[in-house]
Amino acid sequence: MACGGTTGSIQKRLTALSTTQAIEWFTGWISCVGLDEVMPVLTARAATSNYFEVQLVIQVAQVRTDMPETPVLKGTAQTPTAGRFDYNPGVLDLSNDTAGAMFIRFGVAYKYVAGQSQAAADVELQVAYARCGELAGSGTWQLSTTTTAVQYQVITSMLVGMLVDEVKLAAICTSLTGNFQWRLAYRTATTQKSAPGAWSNVTDGNAPYGSGEVNTGDLAVSVGSNLWVQFAIAYSLSSAGSGQASLTAALGVRRT
Repeated sequence: MACGGTTGSIQKRLTALSTTQAIEWFTGWISCVGLDEVMPVLTARAATSNYFEVQLVIQVAQVRTDMPETPVLKGTAQTPTAGRFDYNPGVLDLSNDTAGAMFIRFGVAYKYVAGQSQAAADVELQVAYARCGELAGSGTWQLSTTTTAVQYQVITSMLVGMLVDEVKLAAICTSLTGNFQWRLAYRTATTQKSAPGAWSNVTDGNAPYGSGEVNTGDLAVSVGSNLWVQFAIAYSLSSAGSGQASLTAALGVRRT
């Protein structure tokens, strides 16, 4: 499990045609499981005037990247001096932004200030981030049951327990019928993957779940001295009958 990285240096020529901010994304979507802090470096060169303004912006997605949250400005707006600037605000805390999200992307918001018709600059962005977490499993399953007894759909392989303090699940549940319900569960193995213990529910005050989109946020997991841990969807009926659902989910784990 990596505990940090960088987006790499990305440069684009941006032309501001309005006093209303436009947004240009410099990265694609990346996992924000365990991503709490970033250090962005923003530079501009060859600015056509000192009326070009640019600022770091982030956007997160709780479950689906095609339905993200509203972009959020970070740091302070910068304008060139003599056609250039270099900006490093230090470490920015994004934990409140990423706590209930699964994905994040980085970009800049830019505009020209009043008094000019347009302004342009070569803008470069690089973001270093601390992220001691990773996506550990995903899938799509058609689940059905005719009993109130709990059944399990495994999401991950056996993971090293000492690297898992918290777990986060993003899921979309559709086509639900009957009294079908589901939640996140885990089991541990002390020494051998082939000899795990019984399944237990992950403590989650919002569970069990039904139809809809869910991001559990970071949930604590007590692995103890066990070497291995594994996660699954626990599903059942809340009362007698039959039920089914289609479930698509991605699960991330992190250290704290």
